[in-house]
Amino acid sequence: MELLFSSRIRQVVTFYETETFDCTPFTASLSLCFRPVTTPQYRTKYKGDETPLTEFPIIHAEHYIPHWLNSDYENGQWQGELGYAPR
Repeated sequence: MELLFSSRIRQVVTFYETETFDCTPFTASLSLCFRPVTTPQYRTKYKGDETPLTEFPIIHAEHYIPHWLNSDYENGQWQGELGYAPR
């Protein structure tokens, strides 16, 4: 799960074949990771396909960790979404 801090907040669920970040085992074959990131500078467009991201520590991470995650394997691909409970 990824939370991008920029001019707008972007929530992304990405599925990796191997653990790339600090993760917590969820099942024998699935681990969950939460990765708060930001862009090095504000821009609306970047060269290349992907926005360059930089990880950073956040204070009181419990306020930002999503409350739920849905995932499904559909048409040969993993899909997922995350969200927060209403306050």
